[in-house]
Amino acid sequence: MVLRVNIFEGAKEVRPDSIAVDIQIMIQENLSPKAQSLFMAQVARGELADAIAINTRALGSVPKYETFVDGRQSAVFENVRPTGSILITFELLQEIMAWIGAELVQHSPVGGPPAPAYASNHKFFADGQQIDPGGPIPPAMIYMFANVVPYARKIERGESAQAVDGVYQAVATLAQAKFGKAAKIRFNYVAIPGLEGERQPAIIITGR
Repeated sequence: MVLRVNIFEGAKEVRPDSIAVDIQIMIQENLSPKAQSLFMAQVARGELADAIAINTRALGSVPKYETFVDGRQSAVFENVRPTGSILITFELLQEIMAWIGAELVQHSPVGGPPAPAYASNHKFFADGQQIDPGGPIPPAMIYMFANVVPYARKIERGESAQAVDGVYQAVATLAQAKFGKAAKIRFNYVAIPGLEGERQPAIIITGR
C-alpha cells in the first residue's frame, strides 16, 4: 500500500522524487481487508494533519488541498482498497506567487523620480514565458518575477529614497524565510525575454 502526500502542487515536474513523498505502509498479512483499509485511512489522516500544520505555518493560513482515494477525488479514506492508494495534494504554488507579487507592490517606491511606473511593471514568468500571476500557473522548472523598467537596477541599488534597501532582494529574503520549506527562492540579476539591455533584478522560484 502507498500513501502519497504532494506538498507542492503545480510543480510536480520539477523534482518529483522530492515533491511527491511516497510513504510505504507495511500491513500485517493477518489483518482482514477491511482492517487494512481502516489502518490505511488512519495513517492518511495523521499525515494530512501533519501536512496541514506544516503548510499553515509556512503560509499563515490553511492552504487549499484535495484528496483522492484509489485515483478518484474523495475524502472518505476508509473506502481505499487494501492494495490501493490515497493522494493528498496541497495547492501552495498560487499562494506563494500571490504573496510575492503583493509584497513587491507593497515595497515599491511610488511617484517621483525615478519610480513613476515601477510598481505596475513587476512581471511574472514561467520558464521564460510571461504569464498572469493571478491566473492559472502552469507547471514549470523555473518561475520568476522581474521588473522591466530601465531604472529597476537603480532602485535595487537603493537610489530611491522610498526604497533605500532595494526591493527585489528584500522581498526574496522575506519569501525564502516564509516559504523556504516548500520552495527555493533567491534573488539575482537576469536577462529578461524580449528586453534588450542590462540584466534586471529578479526573484527566482524553483522546487526544493
